[in-house]
Amino acid sequence: MCGDGNTPIPPPDGGSPCPKEIITEINDILHSGNIDIWEKEVTEGSIFTLEIDPDDQTIIIKFEDKPIGRLFNRNLYKCIKEREYSYNAVLLDKESAKIRVYRC
Repeated sequence: MCGDGNTPIPPPDGGSPCPKEIITEINDILHSGNIDIWEKEVTEGSIFTLEIDPDDQTIIIKFEDKPIGRLFNRNLYKCIKEREYSYNAVLLDKESAKIRVYRC
């Protein structure tokens, strides 16, 4: 859970190269197996959860607990896995699959 958004969340070890937020694009929407969910249910402003996939070192993007895409970002992957940060994302533009990823 990300909290109320008003309280700053301190880094776990006094400093961190992990971003508080980034703007990026979702990768592999067509290969997620849930393209129907993307086309019919996901709208601009939809919130996604992010989980790491240790098998291929990518980040799984989920909408209502269903994978809808992946994110290829090595630094963010390390932040989630090694520093135990949590991130969510919000869809900014459906056509370009642009999202704002933010640290919880």
